[in-house]
Amino acid sequence: MNLFFNNTFVRNPTSNTTIFGDGTTNRYEIQDNALVVSLLINTGISLATLLGFCILRKRFRLFYQYRVEKRENGIRAPQRDGFFSWIIDTYKYNTENIIDISGLDSYFYLRNVKTNFKMLFTLMVIGWLMLFPTNSKGRYNENREVQPDGSLPDEVIGLSTLSMGNIERGSDLLWVHFIFVFIVTFVVMIFTFIDYKDYADKRIQYRNSKRLLNYTILLRDIPVNLFSKQSLKEYFQQFFINNNNNNNNNNNNNNNNNNNNNNNNNNNNNNNNNNNNNNNNNNNNNNNNNNNNNNNNNNSSSNLSSSSSSSLNNNPIVDISLQYPIPNIHSLIDEREYYVKRYDSMVAKYNKTRVRPTRKSGLFGLYGKKIDSIDYYNGKINDIEVNIQDTKTKAEKDYQDLMNSERQRQQSTNIPFDMANSLKSAGNGFIVFKERNSQKELVQTIIEKRDNVLLKRYYAPDPNDVYWPNIHIGGKQLYIRGLIILVLTFLLIFFYTIPITFISGFSNLGTLAKIKAFSWLVTLINKSPKLTSFLTGFLPGLALMIFLALLVPILTMFSKFRGYYSNSDIEASVFSKYFLFLVFNVFLVSAIAGTIFQSISSIIDNPPSITTTLANSLGGLSYAMINYVLLAATGLTMNLLRISDLLVDQFKLRFICKTKRDIDETESSEHFKYGQLYAYNLLVLQLCFAYSTLSPFILVFGVWYFGVSYLVQKYNIIWVNRAHISQLLYPMSFRRTMVALLIYHLLMIGTFNIYSFYYGSFILIPFILTILFWIYCEYTFYSISKNGLLDQQQLNSKKQQQQGSINNGDLHEKSGLLQSIGGGNGSGNNYNDLDNGNHFNDTCYSIDEYDENLYKPVYYRSLMEPEETIIENPPEIVHSKPPEYLNQ
Repeated sequence: MNLFFNNTFVRNPTSNTTIFGDGTTNRYEIQDNALVVSLLINTGISLATLLGFCILRKRFRLFYQYRVEKRENGIRAPQRDGFFSWIIDTYKYNTENIIDISGLDSYFYLRNVKTNFKMLFTLMVIGWLMLFPTNSKGRYNENREVQPDGSLPDEVIGLSTLSMGNIERGSDLLWVHFIFVFIVTFVVMIFTFIDYKDYADKRIQYRNSKRLLNYTILLRDIPVNLFSKQSLKEYFQQFFINNNNNNNNNNNNNNNNNNNNNNNNNNNNNNNNNNNNNNNNNNNNNNNNNNNNNNNNNNSSSNLSSSSSSSLNNNPIVDISLQYPIPNIHSLIDEREYYVKRYDSMVAKYNKTRVRPTRKSGLFGLYGKKIDSIDYYNGKINDIEVNIQDTKTKAEKDYQDLMNSERQRQQSTNIPFDMANSLKSAGNGFIVFKERNSQKELVQTIIEKRDNVLLKRYYAPDPNDVYWPNIHIGGKQLYIRGLIILVLTFLLIFFYTIPITFISGFSNLGTLAKIKAFSWLVTLINKSPKLTSFLTGFLPGLALMIFLALLVPILTMFSKFRGYYSNSDIEASVFSKYFLFLVFNVFLVSAIAGTIFQSISSIIDNPPSITTTLANSLGGLSYAMINYVLLAATGLTMNLLRISDLLVDQFKLRFICKTKRDIDETESSEHFKYGQLYAYNLLVLQLCFAYSTLSPFILVFGVWYFGVSYLVQKYNIIWVNRAHISQLLYPMSFRRTMVALLIYHLLMIGTFNIYSFYYGSFILIPFILTILFWIYCEYTFYSISKNGLLDQQQLNSKKQQQQGSINNGDLHEKSGLLQSIGGGNGSGNNYNDLDNGNHFNDTCYSIDEYDENLYKPVYYRSLMEPEETIIENPPEIVHSKPPEYLNQ
């Protein structure tokens, strides 16, 4: 024991009193002082940050209102120039318009922040009315044994008298806290239900809009024999025979011939079905088509010859884009873009100075003979272009070899070369349909026996949202990558607990000082109470936030390696992992670490007491959590000022950027970080739930946090951050809110047990109700919000074409969600993108804007080309002769 503890430290095993030398330090007094210091520091930093923002936003308009200065579509009301007018402009901005300019997730992110604010504000008011008066009447000090000198061990004083820690064990006052748990549960249920229902309504509208992603599916693991446009088109056409608007089929067991004339396209369709022998021949012309289809049960053959007009009229598929697996080609493209930028920079430098720039030929230009930089980078660009072309050619040759080997294998075994017998995957692809219903039906329907292995179908991301380096990854590789990332994530969580545990110890310097290596803290505590308050109230939270912020790039790298096909999925993965890290390290590890440091000697003497010690000391950790919430709110104001980004951008613009491309990239704003900010918000919500009954004044700081968050993030979404496509983050937020509520219930069951209030076991009732509520909401809203409803306009159009007329009175009764969007036909709908939008301001493409290059990787489109050209003979500047009177 002497190896680890300093002899000047004395611990009373029957109390929480910490004694240093001749004096006694009350931990409640230290906590109150630390809270006051933290509050003053964070308030001062926040006010200074807001003041600096009000000054700098007029000087650096492009940086602080990028979307306004760039005149992005949808930004119709620029800010006023008043010193504080941006606050009013941001607050009054219609949140419904945010769907148009920034997308659905921006709208629901702000709605979620606002809902959290309302929930905590409601609970704060109720807590003031119920818990504060109840806690102030507690008699915990009066029911404790006094020390021999007549004093109480760690007497409850200050703000702690308003917490549950002031309630004596077994008191009837605990019924108030018991009822408050039920109130918290029902308040959270009401607000989250309203939000989830609105999310489902908005998602139905979103899924019925003319966005390209609502018409497109992503195919994973396409079999070898189907890996061609023609084969896939034939394969999927069979699922839409009954949906062809131009053909009406009548079947006869012997022989039936049907001739249908269409005035719009002059189509003559003759369908003969025979059980013994049928042959298919389709000949399509631009506006005169003669289709003769014969099907044979034993043998079938197709000969398709289609022109553009008939293909659009008779084919439900608009286009097919196949993704050949070409590993490492994206690294070549990134390398080429780097050299293009360097080439432009050298040319711009030459045009300005008229001196050919040079570099050394060795590694990184550090050694070797001097060579011309322009020629060097130009040669690098040409060499990489050759490598890219060779890589593409090799990949296509490998695909052909795979096709031939698979065909030979099946021919050698006399097995037909069809879908049922194909075992190998050739790659992935996209299919764009003419109708939204076609996409929904194929994604939600099982069409093959091995549907979970080959030809997996997903809702496709928008072309701007596709993460092209992962688009070729198949199912097996995804599974292996998932296992690797699972192991790496576990190891990262485990090793990150070491610095988090150390930082958490500083939240109570007195108990950390019992470790011999930190014996110098004894002198610090006795000599400098103010510095002690600073170290315990502000510094640990700051260090904790810095350590956790370093996780985001690592988790982003993990998510990209995992193999997700879209930036939205990568963002969702970062959100999920980061929230896990925050809850585990901040809420669990820091709490456990701080408690163990406080009671390490008693735990060593009596190991079974660890459970009681943890529960008994949990209330005291509310101060550390409040300090963390305060610091998080201050960090939000820093997100508004972004002083570090401003300094870096100004340095680049002044000393580094030489070309227009470099300047545009530096001035460009970044996308909104949904994953990181959602996770932080949910952590604060988790902390507020967990300590709402133990220390209800944490709700005050939770309201402060979400109020600041709403103002800051709404400003950034509207005026600064570029639109970012993401779709399904709100359901993830809802699930984690339910998890936070369940953790709160379990925590209160344990707390009531420690307080000898055994009726607290009935908290299992709201615990079970929360689980049932969660299941109900997921069952009611998730599936319909993810998939949307079948398009009633398309269904009605088909009925009209097939029957000649439609009786509106015979339509089936629509669901409440469908009625909320105007019955599916756009009437009474205030969401203007539903049916007539040909362009969207949230960076999504419209189906009317589609061309065949959108769903092609960059190496099948035009690569980045140099923008700067060498000016050999720049025009001379001729100075006009000054007037003669100036020479007099």
